[in-house]
Amino acid sequence: MKIKELFVKGKTSLKASAFMGMVLIVTGMLSIPCDKGINGITAYAAGSYNVDDSHYDDTEPKIYDEADLFSENEEQKLQETLVKTAKKIKLDLIIVTTDYNRGKDSLLYASDFYDDNGFGYDYECGSGVIMLIDMDNREVAISTAGLCRVYLDRETDDMVEDITPYLSDGEYMEAAEYFINEVRELALDAADDKNYEEAFEAWYSSDYSSISAQDEFYDKYVPQENFFTTFKNPFIDIVIALVIALIAVLIMSSSAKTKATVNEKTYMQGGHMDLKVRHDQFTHTTTTRRKIQTDNGGSRSGGGHGGGHVSSSGHSHGGSSGKF
Repeated sequence: MKIKELFVKGKTSLKASAFMGMVLIVTGMLSIPCDKGINGITAYAAGSYNVDDSHYDDTEPKIYDEADLFSENEEQKLQETLVKTAKKIKLDLIIVTTDYNRGKDSLLYASDFYDDNGFGYDYECGSGVIMLIDMDNREVAISTAGLCRVYLDRETDDMVEDITPYLSDGEYMEAAEYFINEVRELALDAADDKNYEEAFEAWYSSDYSSISAQDEFYDKYVPQENFFTTFKNPFIDIVIALVIALIAVLIMSSSAKTKATVNEKTYMQGGHMDLKVRHDQFTHTTTTRRKIQTDNGGSRSGGGHGGGHVSSSGHSHGGSSGKF
């Protein structure tokens, strides 16, 4: 039976009313976005945040292959993927390669490149993340800026560690794709995490376009790395405590079972005490100086807000770098 046949002028049956009610409910449910909010972010779906898209320029390059690691087709594919992902997660995503780092630390080079070009989805030098493949230092660096520092700063060490095998094998396209996909997943996970709701709301309800305003935001919302936050999982803390306690007990038990080598007859000879006296005479000292070499391997993080670093322009960034 068609819907229009259920209605007679002035006489609407109860069954037809119930049916139409169900149609309206289903239609209303289908109109609710099933994706993660506006372009992928759940927190934005309620409309409580004013996400300013006006700064983001999807026509400018997002891949800068100065070291010529990608083919022309790969560059085009990366450009499209970087723009598409940026619009979905509201972060500017940049990939840079270089074979001449101008004598800079790779992480600082990445942060300076980001700021010098005014990247950022919401502000100039605003929210975004850049990956540098430094063929001069044979390092990869990931630098974070803006809002994403809240949920990406603690993840960059793992990202660098996961990307370096690709780069060591010369799989530059695979490294770039891994970087984009990992940032995308971490951003979407953060949008669903209630622990970040306050930071999201604060960022999108206030003006954080200035360096001082961003620094205040970082001081409040970017996790501060220290001994106590490193082992934040209570189960890990309990296991560590039990292991330490077990080791201590085993050491004490072993010491208690050790056979004594000294007794009341140790210093007696022929029933009499036999003590020999020796004198040590100090003559001179010798001092040896040795330079302590630093380890360049593994990932490194800078110091500053939440374990971050400051670029040449004065903006605070997070991130990590590592050799490949």
